[in-house]
Amino acid sequence: MQAEADERGRRVERAQLDLNLMHLMMDLDVLFVERPHLYPYFNDNEEIPVEAELRGEVLSCAELILDYADMIARQQRCGQIPEEDEDGWIELLSSYYEGSPAVRDQFDRFQRGYQPGVKRLLGIGSHDEADLSSNGAFGVSDGFGSLLG
Repeated sequence: MQAEADERGRRVERAQLDLNLMHLMMDLDVLFVERPHLYPYFNDNEEIPVEAELRGEVLSCAELILDYADMIARQQRCGQIPEEDEDGWIELLSSYYEGSPAVRDQFDRFQRGYQPGVKRLLGIGSHDEADLSSNGAFGVSDGFGSLLG
């Protein structure tokens, strides 16, 4: 009976984490809906603008994306995101890295401040690199696998 309660508690914790991650991802989606002029800077390899105000918006958004990747890497390191979710997170986050000079620039400038697993989540390097978390839990799917199915 205690084992069932423990398992149920773990499923509830995982569902809550998935829900929190989904809300954070939706916040990023809303940002692009409310500021459609930013979309090309993160999906179409549009160069970082030189005009100060727009440049600030673009670089701030790039930092948000990297902070999101850092938070995912932190959850992986703690074993909160299962290994079977790995490919989906890499697909999602690497698309921002590949599609955005701003994300690449910000990561290159500040990568020492991020969790070691962020590099992996952005699709930089191979699966054999030593930047994995210490406990080997470096999960990723669409990110919401356990919540949705």
